[in-house]
Amino acid sequence: MIENVAKLGDQLHLPLNSERLKKLTESYIVSNQKIKNELKIKSLPVTAQEGLIKTVKSFNTN
Repeated sequence: MIENVAKLGDQLHLPLNSERLKKLTESYIVSNQKIKNELKIKSLPVTAQEGLIKTVKSFNTN
């Protein structure tokens, strides 16, 4: 059903179209290699997992 709405969006130039639907549903992989190269470092101070844990803990005010 959503794919049909996206196809209709292609025809009517609506905000939801096939290209946007694909972007919303596909796997997204990014690399931070360019950042590390520019900063001339081999690794970042914390891993993504450690960063997420710290972020979640920061919301817990108990």
